[in-house]
Amino acid sequence: TLRTSTGETKETSVKNNICKKKSPTPISPVPQNPNYYKNRYLDFLQRHGSCNHLPPDYYLGAMFVLDTKEHKDYYEKYVLTSKLKEYGVSHKELSPITKQGKEVKPFLADSYGFKYCAYFTLLEKESLKDIVRKWVIDVRKNLQILMEQGLIQKNYEAKYDTSLIVELLKLQNKYNNNFEPTNIEKQKVGYKDAKKAKMEKFYTNIELNNKHFREFAFATHPEAYMPKVMSKFTFGDLSIIGMTPDFKEWDDNATWAQASITFENMDHLKRLTVNYIYYRDPLYPILKVPTAEIPYLGVITRAVGLFNTIVDSIKVVNKVTQKVYAETFVDYDREYVRKNSLKYEEE
Repeated sequence: TLRTSTGETKETSVKNNICKKKSPTPISPVPQNPNYYKNRYLDFLQRHGSCNHLPPDYYLGAMFVLDTKEHKDYYEKYVLTSKLKEYGVSHKELSPITKQGKEVKPFLADSYGFKYCAYFTLLEKESLKDIVRKWVIDVRKNLQILMEQGLIQKNYEAKYDTSLIVELLKLQNKYNNNFEPTNIEKQKVGYKDAKKAKMEKFYTNIELNNKHFREFAFATHPEAYMPKVMSKFTFGDLSIIGMTPDFKEWDDNATWAQASITFENMDHLKRLTVNYIYYRDPLYPILKVPTAEIPYLGVITRAVGLFNTIVDSIKVVNKVTQKVYAETFVDYDREYVRKNSLKYEEE
């Protein structure tokens, strides 16, 4: 309450611009839907609601500026990809917020965690083998558990950190190099304590550095995908999984890096054996002997194998056709979205 020179009293308010740089709140994984990433976004706003810090775009996407009619119309039309609409997502559950003096909302179509949790859930609608269906469920949960390990426990270290392809093409640096102490640091407190301190420092307020946060999130992917389990999948299964991300993701070195690391850590002998039996000798698991070269049985087993090949090929072709159409005529333009979104400090 202020008193003027004439003795009159007036009420006024002052905007509190204090940033609460406290640790993220622990959040239980919600593997059956994308709400984990929505909850992470809301938790960030609770701690940074009155400052200009932006939530990591990995959660719900870039913070799109709604300052013109053109932007608002574009947001309404493209904020959800065709697959997010199929999942049943509504952007109206999220209210606009003010950051850096502008009204903004997260562009869900350009998210990563939220979007692909929904995409992988949609995979369950397809005719998947039991082992693949279980893998989809486990991957969604693993990604959230590993994110909690970095954000809350501040001690995540990549299980699969590099591959020959990544190193040859220089797609990215080894993630775990972020925690390697210098010789001086090792001399002061020893390697183990120096590494622990460096790791804790790296994860403290990591949400405030979008580049580091994406680096961390992507580093968890190969471990979450469980390459040894994927070794038991057929080529058809792997193709459907590989085409789950939007094609535009392959413009990013990080996507190639995580895919290469995952691939190189698969058991390739197992993978070839599984595929030989499924496409060439599908009766082997039943009879326990190779049957492809046995008269009569050979004809039957090759017919079944050919049927499997045709079914998987049709699935893959349909998937490619749907994605090409959606990304060409229905879904958003990433370049336009990022150009008209708020920039992170490191950018």
